[in-house]
Amino acid sequence: LICFLSQGSVVVNFDLWFNQLIDVKEAEQQLGAGLQEAAAGGLVIDRNSIQIKDQEKLNCTFEQGMCFWRQQDVDDDGDWIRTRGSTFPPLSGPNVDHTLSNSSGFYIVTPLSPGQWLKSFRIHSLPLSPPTQPMCLSFWYHMFGEDVHQLRVLLSEPAVTVVFQRDKNYGDNWNYGQVTLNLTTETTVVFEGLKKGGMRNDIALDDITLTSDPCGPAPPEPTNVPPPTTTPPIPVDCGGPFDLREPNSTFSSPNYPQSYGNKAQCVWTLHTDEGRNIQLHFLDFDVEATYDILEVRDGAGPNSTLLAVLTGSTGPTHDLFSTANQMTLWFFTDSSGHGRGFRANFTSGFNLGSPAVCPAGQFQCQTGSCIHGNGQCDGQVDCPDAFDEANCGEWVRGSSRLQFQLVSSLLTVCADTWNSHLSVFTCQYLGYSKTCISEEVVSLTCDNKRECEGRVVGGVDAVKGAWPWIVSLQWRGRHVCGASLIGRDWLLTAAHCVYGKNVHLQYWSAVFGLHSQSDTNSLDVQTRRVDLVVINRKYDRRSKQADIAIMRLQQPISFTQFIQPLCLPAEGHDVSAGTRCLIAGWGRDSEQGSLPDILLEADVPLVVQDQCQLQLPEYTITSSMLCAGYLEGGVDSCQGDSGGPLICLDDGHWTLIGVTSFGVGCGRPQRPGVYARVSAFSSWIAQTRRSSSSSSSNSTFSSSSSNSSC
Repeated sequence: LICFLSQGSVVVNFDLWFNQLIDVKEAEQQLGAGLQEAAAGGLVIDRNSIQIKDQEKLNCTFEQGMCFWRQQDVDDDGDWIRTRGSTFPPLSGPNVDHTLSNSSGFYIVTPLSPGQWLKSFRIHSLPLSPPTQPMCLSFWYHMFGEDVHQLRVLLSEPAVTVVFQRDKNYGDNWNYGQVTLNLTTETTVVFEGLKKGGMRNDIALDDITLTSDPCGPAPPEPTNVPPPTTTPPIPVDCGGPFDLREPNSTFSSPNYPQSYGNKAQCVWTLHTDEGRNIQLHFLDFDVEATYDILEVRDGAGPNSTLLAVLTGSTGPTHDLFSTANQMTLWFFTDSSGHGRGFRANFTSGFNLGSPAVCPAGQFQCQTGSCIHGNGQCDGQVDCPDAFDEANCGEWVRGSSRLQFQLVSSLLTVCADTWNSHLSVFTCQYLGYSKTCISEEVVSLTCDNKRECEGRVVGGVDAVKGAWPWIVSLQWRGRHVCGASLIGRDWLLTAAHCVYGKNVHLQYWSAVFGLHSQSDTNSLDVQTRRVDLVVINRKYDRRSKQADIAIMRLQQPISFTQFIQPLCLPAEGHDVSAGTRCLIAGWGRDSEQGSLPDILLEADVPLVVQDQCQLQLPEYTITSSMLCAGYLEGGVDSCQGDSGGPLICLDDGHWTLIGVTSFGVGCGRPQRPGVYARVSAFSSWIAQTRRSSSSSSSNSTFSSSSSNSSC
């Protein structure tokens, strides 16, 4: 619920009240019924004053969000993006907004969408009431790029009418547009950007305004930039073509095998027919290690999954296979350094890379081999990867009962000879931590309780030993991120911490029992190497989705007073908004501050999901994220805290609720920090730990030291 005070009245955005789109009259009816019921409890609201003026429905500078503009068409090819600064690729889109005329101001722009077919992107207003006189709709539009197609303004009632249209490239300028609205019925205003081919096709909007007077004389229409008389060369920062189908199936980085250029952000989409999948093979691969990255995704768009993150002088040791009929490759380079680049080709077929389906009555191992169906959960390992015995037990949530599957029967454990050794084994088998409460198969017992005091940004030092589960992740001997110890040989951190650093594992070290970064030689400190990194396959560095990764130590850690594992929550377990939880790390003590020597800690309240979305409108806050912070700011995680723990006191023990992910600045008012919600990934964590002997699984992308190189 958003409320704005406007001349003493309350303006309510009804979109946040209802689970689906409804018209204003129905919204008023439902709200009225709710108010009548609420009146019995002493709440009195003048229903007649609940309204949104037409100007408020449309006026928007996009500095504080999308205002009342909505993106609702299921048939659209994507959503307009609220952003600031330059767009990608170069020679397309704005560099500054119109409102402030600088790179800090916001505007909205159509998303990057290569492809030769016609694509539509729409934003809708709330319905406008018929006015007593004509009104003027004005706006500023930016259509720059040799591939720009069309911008239209539509009125959707009673029939769709085009009232404004501009085509093609008008150069790197903001242009003024206006439409006089003579409405006789309730009408919705729609801005539609149309794209058709190429990548330099951005369309942007800013400063939409509705006034109660007719428009003045129309401004002169801007002049189109004439198309080039010769085909422009391939830009130095990107390659092409970008949409590939067989037989045009071989492609390479820009200028291969010469330098591919700096600050590139290139994307290729591989296509095949519906029902087929793609096999990708690299003929050569050599890019600057860690800083230049090729990301391969299964599918296209926001629902694609991560297949590989490649960097350095050695490509994947095996071909990559999609499950969808598309595969997307993103190539990112930094501002210096280069390599030869890469050259690859692809083929398509049916079920490429998938083992043949086992005959009826047989069980398929993850390796693809088949065993007799009775071999599953019979207590004997038959699969080479032990997958036949991998999912044969479960803890009955809310009770002390433990159940194991024996062939086709599910049996409850009831044994007088049960002991702590069996508890330890069972907890580890189920993917939990080292020990269990009263021999019950639940999360780990944690007893390092303390008061919730202090700050990370501008805060106080933590007491030595108060955070025995926190880990300093160091790359080439320098602290870069935090992590949490969740077992003798497992760490949980943020995916963005290990992204691009998931191949050359010899540069990673994990430091435990550390209180001061300058005292790594303390007798209380232990250091371990990492031999496996697993990034969640749903991770997307652009949307920040599924920002979580798991790391395995080369050698198990020894638990001490200063080194203890942290509890994991059950799948789907949530902590109530408003709960004060704790964060800690060696990150910056202010947005422009320095890195501290001593571990800092803070307490922050959990924020309601809807409120967080309103305060961070430039991101999509999903159910696999949670937010924490004070409305007035001042307390937050900061650079260097990423990957570290957000913990809450739950049922008498500290539980890892979140993994530090991202934010806007550090400790800014109404800008909470965002964390990966650990309970959304509990099953993935357990499965990853169980299947650690495999280099990859259906739910993970992993790299291990066995196939890395310098």
